[in-house]
Amino acid sequence: MSQTRATSRTLSTGLTLILAALLALASTSLLARPAHAQATSYQGEAWDLNAHLELLGSPTDVGPFADAGPLPSAGGEDEETAVDVDALLGILSASVLHAETSGENDLTESGAHVTNLEVNLSTLDLGVLETALLDLGISASVIESIAGARCLNGKPDLDGDSLIVGLAINGQPIEITGQPNQGVDLGLIKLVINEQIETENSIEVNALHIMVSTQGLTSGTVGSLLGILGLQDAGDLVDGLTEDLLLLDITVAHSEAGITCEPDATPTTQPTPKPTTTPQPTATRTPEPTVKPPATSSPLPTATPEPMATPSYNPQPPSEPTPMALPSAGGPPPTQDGGSPWQLGLVGAIAVAGAAGARFFITRRLNQ
Repeated sequence: MSQTRATSRTLSTGLTLILAALLALASTSLLARPAHAQATSYQGEAWDLNAHLELLGSPTDVGPFADAGPLPSAGGEDEETAVDVDALLGILSASVLHAETSGENDLTESGAHVTNLEVNLSTLDLGVLETALLDLGISASVIESIAGARCLNGKPDLDGDSLIVGLAINGQPIEITGQPNQGVDLGLIKLVINEQIETENSIEVNALHIMVSTQGLTSGTVGSLLGILGLQDAGDLVDGLTEDLLLLDITVAHSEAGITCEPDATPTTQPTPKPTTTPQPTATRTPEPTVKPPATSSPLPTATPEPMATPSYNPQPPSEPTPMALPSAGGPPPTQDGGSPWQLGLVGAIAVAGAAGARFFITRRLNQ
């Protein structure tokens, strides 16, 4: 007997060291980042097994086993260990259970560890016959969970995870996806693997949640089950037994971590608004006079000739010709209007010169 206790203590110490190493590694990988705000309170708890059983409407609660915490709001640390747990008339058993939680330095972390879990419903009967009510067994070699909370930029930063090795139902292995809240529904049996419940400033992780219930069974199924047990005369009790025959709820490896953070004191820089400038009326610029470029030898632009006015024609009746006076002897011939010949010659020369000049001017204008 003493050798068995010594072996249990040695195994417990070794598993405690293993769990401590796992928690240290988890806190380094998941949560060991610098915090930017201080915690004002901590919330932490961890335990390994808790069960609720209702049989024919009669409830029984056991656990939690290896319950560490809850932490005081100021923080601190706690750990618990249990060995060779056997509860609920042999329905629930485990070899070693260890749980721990701590809250300090703006960080809360919790962890739970269970080895060699066995849930055996074949030991359950109605206290009338030795016949088992359900031939059902659930087992796992290792079940663990971790949860952590820290302050980041004045707000809680939460994280959690779980590990299950060798999970099986009646010897059939159950695949673990690693995703949060993985569900397995087998009718009477429902499993939630890596169950995570998160609030604004806390997170709870249940590595394994087992629910067995007859509430979904029909009256015929329950009657057949009671007939197998030799209770064929149950009669009127069958309808009520569909809900009260069996209800089993087991939670394995529970970790909880929470934190309340002081708001980040770093002021947020707001951009300085620019003053609104009242628009000023735009001054109209007086155009400067255009300076004509100096004349060059380039040909002048062709000017469009202005239309010549059409002379109005107003015919006059012919006048009677005035007879020219013959020149008198010894003097210049008289003109028609009485002018001298040299005057007439000068007038003629001027007329010829004027006509030539006018023709030259008109010709040049037309050629431009």
